[in-house]
Amino acid sequence: MNKALFAFVALCSLALTAVGCGPRNTFGVVDVTGKITVDGAPVEGIVVTLSPVNPVKADGTSQRAASGLTQADGTFRVVTPGAKMAGVMPGEYALTFSKEIWVDADGNEVDPNAEYDPSQPAPKMFPKDLLPAEYKDASKSEFKVNIVDAKTPIEFDIKSEL
Repeated sequence: MNKALFAFVALCSLALTAVGCGPRNTFGVVDVTGKITVDGAPVEGIVVTLSPVNPVKADGTSQRAASGLTQADGTFRVVTPGAKMAGVMPGEYALTFSKEIWVDADGNEVDPNAEYDPSQPAPKMFPKDLLPAEYKDASKSEFKVNIVDAKTPIEFDIKSEL
């Protein structure tokens, strides 16, 4: 076999292998990104959750919730648990938001990953949500989006106090 033919066959085999090895879009998700601001400013660490308004669609398939975490500029990308690709299934979703910190008994912020002296009692820490509780209830959410494709924009400005 000449070198050119051998190289061509090897290249074709490699291309076919690469096509078969990519992630499969198991749940039919589309890549969705967005931006959340609080009082007009981006905030890092907000958990954005998309909960299906109608979990079971007319064709019998079910939608799954997806979530993402905002970066320093307020942007996020949603991921559906169990899907092999980032994204969410097309459909209508209610959005919820939460941003938790850990505080001690006096309400002072503490680092839950900080080392402490094991000879002392473990510090008591409690989660505290920095956003109003209303933002955590999908059934009462006024923030809704209908995901059609990857071009569906998700941009909302939420208030730190209602």
